[in-house]
Amino acid sequence: MRAALSGFLALLLVVASTASAQVNRRSWISLDEAARHGLVRQFVTQIEIDRSGDQVAGLVLEGDMIFAQSNRGVVHALDAESGRTLWVRQIGRRGYANLPASANHEYLCVPRDTVLYIVGRRTGRVEREIDLMGAASGPTAMGDEWVYVPMTSGKVRAFHLLDPPDATWAYRGTGLTDSRPLVTSDQLLWNSLGGYVYACAATRPEIHYEVKTGGPLHVALAYRSPLVYAASDDRILYAIEESSGRIVWRLPIGEAPRHEAIVIGDDLYLVGRVDGIFAIDAVSGVVKWQMRQVREFISASADHLYVADGFGRTIVLDRASGAALDALATEALEMKYTNAQNDRLYLGRPSGLLCCFHEVGLPEPLVHRESSTPPETEADPFATGE
Repeated sequence: MRAALSGFLALLLVVASTASAQVNRRSWISLDEAARHGLVRQFVTQIEIDRSGDQVAGLVLEGDMIFAQSNRGVVHALDAESGRTLWVRQIGRRGYANLPASANHEYLCVPRDTVLYIVGRRTGRVEREIDLMGAASGPTAMGDEWVYVPMTSGKVRAFHLLDPPDATWAYRGTGLTDSRPLVTSDQLLWNSLGGYVYACAATRPEIHYEVKTGGPLHVALAYRSPLVYAASDDRILYAIEESSGRIVWRLPIGEAPRHEAIVIGDDLYLVGRVDGIFAIDAVSGVVKWQMRQVREFISASADHLYVADGFGRTIVLDRASGAALDALATEALEMKYTNAQNDRLYLGRPSGLLCCFHEVGLPEPLVHRESSTPPETEADPFATGE
């Protein structure tokens, strides 16, 4: 661990020596510079926004498409591999409250103020407007036929994507929900600031169980069948059996999480607010390694992990050991988008610049999980046989 940390600090010194000049010279990484770090720059593009006052609020990656949202409600749909523009639309009125969208194979759902817009994924056409009868408190989540919306009232509301407006139901938990719900093959799960994890049927308000943790749950749940992972502000990571709600293991991590856990194969990565990234065995809950100074997860390939430090530099870690292998001066690309679906690195700026990179030898995305489908495993190692 000390050797890995020493190598990490040495890399930062090397990068820092040229970082200032690079930040002043340009806001992207050249083809030659990418190649020196074993990367291919897949594309550079500009997200269409009014740069006199608007900014990019975030990205949603779903399968082969990226949906970029602006603060004023512009949605720009791009091909995730080429960066080619597919459509650009103003969704809802400017000035309305803006929350992250969600997508499935057919639709994009965009919550704006008290209205939920159901938009054709490929066309950008608004197919339906749903009156939420209140304001959303967090990002939406989608299954094949339903969309789920956390509300400031404390409810999670469900709307059928195709049926009339009365095809809806709601469930009220304890405490507000400000993170994206989790949709599995047959369940809807969500957490709350009251410290609870709830599970109910995905198509009706039939509660299956609730699990109480020791602190508020600010970040979204993560999933690798048969376990659901809840990172709590009580500084504990909980692994919960999806089918029963039984807590399989608890892992004290010593700090509150910065964002939701990321599951890549058998590995679970959790970034804390202070002490860096933890690599954890997703089945047993054993910590494999820890690397300090990390602030964001960006993406993962078969052998490497791409993360950002507190200065905005992109650090390349060895997935097996956590050792720092390389560093890129990406301070000028302030927006690092978390990608748990595949190996692509998406880096950008609030002004709309967007770059995509991948490792040499990976012309096609290395998919970690299929879009709209949580990762599955062959068998449940925690089955009790009852």
